[in-house]
Amino acid sequence: MYLCAVILVLTLFSVAQFGARNTIKVHNLPVAVLDESNGKASQQIKNNLTYQPKDKNTKIKWIVVHSRKQLRQGYNDKKYYGAVIIKKNFSANITAYTKRLQALIGQQKLAALIKKTPAAAKTTKVKTQEKAFAAALQQPAQQAGISFQINQGMNTSAATLLTTAFTKMGAQLNTKLGAKLTGAVQKSGIALSSANWKSLSNPVKTTTTTVNKIPNKSVSGMAPFLMTVFAWLGALISSLLLWREHKKNGPKQESGQESFVSCQH
Repeated sequence: MYLCAVILVLTLFSVAQFGARNTIKVHNLPVAVLDESNGKASQQIKNNLTYQPKDKNTKIKWIVVHSRKQLRQGYNDKKYYGAVIIKKNFSANITAYTKRLQALIGQQKLAALIKKTPAAAKTTKVKTQEKAFAAALQQPAQQAGISFQINQGMNTSAATLLTTAFTKMGAQLNTKLGAKLTGAVQKSGIALSSANWKSLSNPVKTTTTTVNKIPNKSVSGMAPFLMTVFAWLGALISSLLLWREHKKNGPKQESGQESFVSCQH
């Protein structure tokens, strides 16, 4: 009887060590979307995120918020596991990339025209275009910004999931937008420097920040200590039970012998 109790105690303490690790459902995690740009490019991204077919197995449920204040309040009310913030100048910077690309294409085509027809360089139209292209290229194209926030305090498992998801999202966004820009270059047949190619291939800059951080000395960081405590308590209780069993039945049984028959009843 006591041997069964010992096995039960050790089992319970084993479950206590690991039972609370995976308590979160890895689907339909509420994540906020804040569009501070409100431009064509940012609205397209927001629409792509928030449009979701009815699928119960969707990992992320996107929820539109309209201000940083609303987002902070949502964090305080434990509504959101994270957020995607499309920064204020996102659409403007994407437009700047497009204009810069158009200027590069136009400038090289104009140079090819002048080389073929030198007299064209003297026309007012060509001179005006040259000035316009030169002015456009003097304006540096800045990367469009997206900020990813992870509400670590909600759940560490969800935070890990979102970290992976946001990393993939940033890479995919750069791939898609970069492909459109570089595709236009390839279609035009112009030649670009390696610096220009690199710039056009990475039009989006993403940053990831953590809010409501869990302190390093939290329960999750004390796993080895807790495991030792649980093991010690389990061994202590088991020893007490075995000692009581031995004391009760010692005169009737030889020392060092235990019977498993009681576990069958």
